[in-house]
Amino acid sequence: MILRNVLKNIYYELISGDLNIDVKGIDYDSRNIIDNYLFIAIRGNNVDGHIFIDKAISKGAKAVIVDRIIELPDSNVAIVKVHDSYKALAKIASNFYNNPINKLNIFGITGTNGKTTISYILKSIYNMKEEVTLIGTIKYIIGNRTISAPNTTPDALVLNKLLNETVNEGVKNVIMEVSSHSLALGRIDGFHFQTIAFTNLTSEHLDFHKSMSEYFKAKSRLFTDYNSQYKVVNIDDKYGNKLYKSIEGKKYSCSIREKSDFYAENINIGKDGTYFDLNLKKEKIYIKSNLIGKHNVLNIVIAASIAYLNGIPKEQIAIGIKKLISIEGRTEIIRGKNNIDAIIDYAHTPDALTMLLKSVKEVRMWKKIILVFGCGGDRDREKRPKMGNIACKFSDSVIITNDNPRTEDSEHIIREITQAMKCDYIIVKERAKAIKKAFEIADNGDVIVVAGKGHEDYQIIGREKLPFSDRKEILKVIK
Repeated sequence: MILRNVLKNIYYELISGDLNIDVKGIDYDSRNIIDNYLFIAIRGNNVDGHIFIDKAISKGAKAVIVDRIIELPDSNVAIVKVHDSYKALAKIASNFYNNPINKLNIFGITGTNGKTTISYILKSIYNMKEEVTLIGTIKYIIGNRTISAPNTTPDALVLNKLLNETVNEGVKNVIMEVSSHSLALGRIDGFHFQTIAFTNLTSEHLDFHKSMSEYFKAKSRLFTDYNSQYKVVNIDDKYGNKLYKSIEGKKYSCSIREKSDFYAENINIGKDGTYFDLNLKKEKIYIKSNLIGKHNVLNIVIAASIAYLNGIPKEQIAIGIKKLISIEGRTEIIRGKNNIDAIIDYAHTPDALTMLLKSVKEVRMWKKIILVFGCGGDRDREKRPKMGNIACKFSDSVIITNDNPRTEDSEHIIREITQAMKCDYIIVKERAKAIKKAFEIADNGDVIVVAGKGHEDYQIIGREKLPFSDRKEILKVIK
């Protein structure tokens, strides 16, 4: 693509070179640059990409985007100055990939908890008739092809590449988890959505956002700064209720507590799944889901409402929900011998852990709950004692272990978790041994809940990312 077209609708200043050169690719990582690429120098939190411009040129870059004045000896390279390289990346990437957002129906889901589950329920509904693209926490999926997901919402360059591949493969609908980081950092600037949904807001990422008000402000941007056809909001959540009252346009409420635009009633939760009546505005359908817990009832209501608003027949909605057996690392049940089951879940916030353990209790078909959990290092410390108290309140036995301690001393993390706990607990720092210990103390009819890591297949200790999977460790001992 001609550089001039790559820069369309961006304010810039040509410092040197020619805007009519042909750009074969774009990247902000100098290690990925090859002949005739455009290198975008971005100032990050730790490293300034401008220091790698010489390296990018030596590898074949024919154009460079900067946001500060630099001196370069090579006059054959086009140097373009913008106000902010990172913010310009979103539009540059969209231009380079021929603005794929204009050719797709994009469903954006934001909130602290539930995004992944809602995404997979919605995918199951659509998959009854067609393939979709899913961009989220566990993986990126384009039709039948999967790609590893380093971020819930990828940066603008990766995101536009994925959307361009979606267009090329003939897929029309995209289900996307929208993180607060992506909203705050402008990764999806310029996007417009067919439908957006808000799940809830609980204490999380406060190391980044600094306060709940800033966190809510970031999440709310999806509803205030981006165009959408429909807006779906969980009004059972206090922040959702606040958001619903403040936004305009075609907005729809979801609830499992009261009558709303979309709501559930006659809820029955058992060990083999969940049953309820789903009210879709003026229509009602009976839902059978393999997912357990009231939090998943609400997730189903939100997913079903998105599908219904976009013209999916109620029969397809019901079958799509029923067809979904489980979601990796999201209240994922593994049946074991001696009537001892295990549940893997990503719950790593106080609210998510509360909902998870309450949901397990509501089943009333397991005797005791044995909880294995920890808290991440180099992250929000305020949630640690809260999660310790929640563990005591809703579990019968508690085993505290490591959960990505990173560069923080694991013993210090555990001390902060246990500082206010008023129940007996066991500390087994090595996570594999903690899971094994849970099975050793379990009796017939008990359930072991392993929380915090969910789908993750690694453990971060120090700065090293080591292979580790809760699921694999459970399967070693459960059979």
